[in-house]
Order: sequence, then structure tokens, then C-alpha cells
Amino acid sequence: TRPGWHACRSFFSFSLFRSHLATATLLYHFTTSLHLAVLHIALLYFTTLPYPTLPFYYTTPSAMSPPSPSCLLSFLLSSGKIKETLRAGWVQRGIDKAESVADHMWRMSLLSFTLAKIGENATTRVAPDGCDWSDVKKEEEEKERSEAWKKERAEREKV
Repeated sequence: TRPGWHACRSFFSFSLFRSHLATATLLYHFTTSLHLAVLHIALLYFTTLPYPTLPFYYTTPSAMSPPSPSCLLSFLLSSGKIKETLRAGWVQRGIDKAESVADHMWRMSLLSFTLAKIGENATTRVAPDGCDWSDVKKEEEEKERSEAWKKERAEREKV
């Protein structure tokens, strides 16, 4: 069977933060690859988690292996859909001429490129989490964030 997104995301998932900008900026800073930063932003829109929740998982470089050709093709075909996918918040608010996910990704990748030298904490403050239209209550969001940071810290200590 052709692998779905579940099979592909272990290779492509580099997310350490909920913020698009923070992660893309850090990716650009550590890899000097604007393409990788753009790729990360694209990945956030193709996770299986409920929108707008973003993943708290990551893959360590030593655990990464090259994707299979069918996995890569599946990812590239899915990525092509972002040009027609309109931003959910814009559509829900009834904004005329809503921007597409690709429009947003382009601006965020340029922003991450220009802010690449900003440190991790500063970047997180520049682009905080925030989706006012989310059903997640603030307390639940804080609890999720706290648990995720504890999990990430434990994973880092293992390495």
C-alpha cells in the first residue's frame, strides 16, 4: 500500500515549538536552509492533529533516515494543495479574498529568513501561540504547553 502522511511525518517532523516562526527561524539558523524552513511550515498544515493544534514531537538527527521515494512523492503531492487551501481563520471570519496557506508560508519564510539570528527565546516572544477562535481553553492550553515542555526537556536530557 502507498504510505500515507503518518508514514512520512517521522522523517519530516522537526517541530520543537508551536510557533511557525520560531521553528522555521531556528531551522534556518541551524541549517542555513530557507527551503527547510519553508518545508517545516508546510508540514504543520499536513499533520493529523486537529487544526490549529500543532505537534510537540521532533526527530533527533541521529534517528532520521532518508524517506522512501513513495513517501517523498506523497509529501510533494500533498504539499501542492496548499496553493488552493485557504486559511481557516480567514474563512471562518468571512474575510473576502482570504489568503492561501501558500501565501502565508511565503511571508513567514521570508520573515524567518530575516529574523534568523534572533535567539530561541526572543523568537518565541516575537511569534507567540495564539488562536482566539480555538475551542481550547486557556487553562488547558497552559497545561498542554507545560507538559510538552517537560517532555521535550526529558528528551533532550536523554541525548
